[in-house]
Amino acid sequence: MEQKNQKVKRSGDKIFNVRCLPEYYSGCLLGGAVADALGASVEGLNLTEIHELYGTDGLRDYTENFGRKGAVTACTQLALFTAEGVLRAKVKAEESSTSLAIVAPVYNAYQRWLATQDGICDATLFKGFGGGHLIRWPELYHDRHAEPCCLDALSDGRLGQPGSPINDNRGCGAAVRMAPLGLFYCSESIFRALDPKTADDTVFTTACQLAALTHGHPDAFLTAACQALLIFRLIRGDELYDAVQNTLAVLVQHPRHEPCRSRLEEVMTGAHGTAMPDNQNHMTASHVLAQAIRCALDANGDFSRGVLAAVNMGGPSAGRGALVGQLLGACLGRGSIPKSWLLQLELYDLITEISLDLFVGFEPSGNWLHKYPAW
Repeated sequence: MEQKNQKVKRSGDKIFNVRCLPEYYSGCLLGGAVADALGASVEGLNLTEIHELYGTDGLRDYTENFGRKGAVTACTQLALFTAEGVLRAKVKAEESSTSLAIVAPVYNAYQRWLATQDGICDATLFKGFGGGHLIRWPELYHDRHAEPCCLDALSDGRLGQPGSPINDNRGCGAAVRMAPLGLFYCSESIFRALDPKTADDTVFTTACQLAALTHGHPDAFLTAACQALLIFRLIRGDELYDAVQNTLAVLVQHPRHEPCRSRLEEVMTGAHGTAMPDNQNHMTASHVLAQAIRCALDANGDFSRGVLAAVNMGGPSAGRGALVGQLLGACLGRGSIPKSWLLQLELYDLITEISLDLFVGFEPSGNWLHKYPAW
């Protein structure tokens, strides 16, 4: 894929091409949201049903969904709250002079998201849920078909973890919300504190923990960790093929990795790993990610081509599309996304703002601390 305006960093005799620029951060989150909105219109349909509705070329543009064009699903909502959680974790670490601890702040952020799902934007909630930025956005107070496992897990009162699963869900929803974690760890203020020898494993392990809050099956939380690490590797300079290979090297160090590893290895060798299973609506997360990677590789640097291929495959179109949109947006930058899709995208301003905040990582200003209080 052609890369534009990349910053180059040198370390000794090595040259690292880096996409750690606002254009690629916003490209990742906006790309995922655009594809999520496109896929929502055909979510759960099979290929025959898509062709009956939109012809043999399939869906090519937004259609009205949730009462408007460009409406996002709960996948994008939860990605935003993941971003808020990690940013607030950094504030907490700075204020208390402690090491970065991400799981509890992100869980609290998901509780704030859960409070929005009754559709009532009540100012009395703000203080009770720790204030902050996102809970003040009325546009987020919409039920957008969240996975029942997310609602149930976050209402349970327990924190699901990889070693203590809260359920056996193996869907792709957790993977879609992990891109902000990969972006966060690439921020210079965060990245410089990482040990280069263990940075990949830190991203991967943290993503497992965040995903397991709602998705207890290893296929789900390991796949989510793969997506977080893919975004991390892409922003730090890998091309997509290399990012997958580097992610596989980390994946195989974790228990019960075999199904996820097998599907990712198949897609990288061009084998049959991306074929649709008989029941499209019950695909596991690793199957969806494998399909997303295949669509991104086949796109040959064309954002629209990759995303439209993903959403028109049938089954979990919004989730698969969002994964492809995040990958291609991180590779190609915001400029690769058609302007017509961006102009109609719900929450465009907020997603852009959050992506730039992830790029900054932390700022010791009053406005920043008002947006991201340590809670």
